Amino acid sequence: MSILFSHMPSGLALFCALLSVLIPYAIYKINAVLHKIADAPWCREQGKGGGDS
Repeated sequence: MSILFSHMPSGLALFCALLSVLIPYAIYKINAVLHKIADAPWCREQGKGGGDS
């Protein structure tokens, strides 16, 4: 069991790895909410078209 813990990254490395996932995900979600609130009506309709244009 001590062999497993000797090969584990430090707590700081695990924390930074977690942040490298959470920060982009949070930005993605915030961006989606802002687009939902602030997009013009014509822009919302264009996004639902299925990619014809």
